[in-house]
Amino acid sequence: MKMILRPMLLLLFTIMSCLSCNNEELFIEFVAEIVEEPETPQEDNTNEDTDAEIDFALPCNFDLNTVQTGDIIVINCIMDLEGQSINLPPNVNLVYEGGDIINGTINVSDNTVISGELLNASLIIGGSTPQMKDTTFNFDPKRWGIVEGKVTNEVALSNRNILQNMIDQTKSMGIETFFIDKMDAYFHFDYGWYDSKGYNDMAIHLPSNFHLKMSDKTHLRLQPNHW
Repeated sequence: MKMILRPMLLLLFTIMSCLSCNNEELFIEFVAEIVEEPETPQEDNTNEDTDAEIDFALPCNFDLNTVQTGDIIVINCIMDLEGQSINLPPNVNLVYEGGDIINGTINVSDNTVISGELLNASLIIGGSTPQMKDTTFNFDPKRWGIVEGKVTNEVALSNRNILQNMIDQTKSMGIETFFIDKMDAYFHFDYGWYDSKGYNDMAIHLPSNFHLKMSDKTHLRLQPNHW
């Protein structure tokens, strides 16, 4: 009897151990770890939206009559002077940002700086000679009244005078490089019976220390003539 009882007790203990392990496994709690992904910072498009809203063709909501010494004036609109003459105080900086100043005269004082993009045929710069913001000037033939293609002698002569005047004017403002990109225009000269000095005077002249830069789209043509 004792010999039978011992194996039975051993078997019972083994069964209870298995049941105990199973119960423990049944009550294991699985804790899920929640990982929060870092928020992606949103791009600040405030400046882009502001730039997109600017319409450079709108008239300016300010004028130059209230400009004071040392002011920096940003031109991002159309300022029509309507034939007026504006006198600027010294040390004024006129900065181009897509706009234009047209139809009038600006008399500048000493130490005035102006962006070359603001210069055009309808704007007269008087008073002291201003300095250009950059030493390179991009010549846009349409802004200065150059007529491209086949033209009359009178128009071709006007083309010559416009180009010479702009070379002289920008040189006096500190320009070192005068760049002409796309242009196809005829130039005429006031022909006649001249001596060597007369022929020299009617030519287009480049000043010293001055770079006339052109591209493969630049065509300066001599007006056909009987000479």
